[in-house]
Amino acid sequence: MSNEIATIKSEFPVLDGSSREAMILASKFQGEPLRESDLSTVRTPSGGSTTFTWTNQVGQSQSAAEIKGVLVANAGRGTLWPTREPSGSKPLITTHDLSVGYQTGEDYGDIDASVLERYLREDGSYDWAAMSNSPDFGFGSAGRGKRVKESHVLAILQPGEILPVLVQLGTASLAAWGRFAKALSVLPHEAVVAVTLEKAKNMGGQPFSRMKFALAGTLSPDEGSVVYDLYTKPLDAVLKRKPYTVTPAAY
Repeated sequence: MSNEIATIKSEFPVLDGSSREAMILASKFQGEPLRESDLSTVRTPSGGSTTFTWTNQVGQSQSAAEIKGVLVANAGRGTLWPTREPSGSKPLITTHDLSVGYQTGEDYGDIDASVLERYLREDGSYDWAAMSNSPDFGFGSAGRGKRVKESHVLAILQPGEILPVLVQLGTASLAAWGRFAKALSVLPHEAVVAVTLEKAKNMGGQPFSRMKFALAGTLSPDEGSVVYDLYTKPLDAVLKRKPYTVTPAAY
């Protein structure tokens, strides 16, 4: 056994089917599906902070300058709200993969239904990719930023842990994530990633936090297969599930 493989197994013992950690993971669900609510969520801090803070599933406060681990799953998220400043309303269109959108609300707000209809597919879904890059809802819509709101979520299994954490990327971190993801030379679930924060300022001089991504290591194809079966496949079913929908209105 190589030193690298030995290190991976020592850092992520849950990937060894004969380990105590693997048995604990199996006992947690006993055939029940893994749910998004079973996992702790890490959000981008405000004010330009370079430290992540979150609460784990047993109510303990956690903080770290870096979140490092196996990228067991990831998914895009997107919403189109009835107004630019929604309050108490549901998203009109929702996507869980940044490709196909579904109508999840009935209030069109200030959105012209006939314009939205241009992106309606025959099966009743919407072409989110086209919407996101259009003058109607993408950059430049009404002379302002993107009307659609997009984000990304990364499920990262940290060393020694049994369940991954969900790291939510805001708009400011999407470009860096896109460049990093496209540059990966392994399957995403074979990558050990390190996520940190940097302080930046917007055009108005206000500080905000932006995520940075680095490749900290890789798993072997065999180890990646274990990750896929244990985490990627069930989490994909959760993170990329079809949203609850309503029937598109007739125009």
